[in-house]
Amino acid sequence: MKKEISMSELNEIQVCLDRIYGILGLNKRVFTQEYKAKSKSQLAEAADVSRDVLVDWMSQSPHKEILESMGINKYTKVLHPRAVAYVCEQYGIVL
Repeated sequence: MKKEISMSELNEIQVCLDRIYGILGLNKRVFTQEYKAKSKSQLAEAADVSRDVLVDWMSQSPHKEILESMGINKYTKVLHPRAVAYVCEQYGIVL
């Protein structure tokens, strides 16, 4: 059974990781770029593919399960920043 992670929990995780990296002297964020919420169409345009192709990519395993754990499904029109970061990093999309 998968537990859905809320944005506040993701932010807590980020703070903890920042502390750990700081202790190790790395001072590195897990997500190095600050992402903003984007629609699937905007992401597809940045990737230079059609929206349908992007949705097909996102519906493949293991990405589908990971995105669903973030609250993203095939009917979601706008992705929150964490989901945008995941999609961009997985598929090499530069915004």
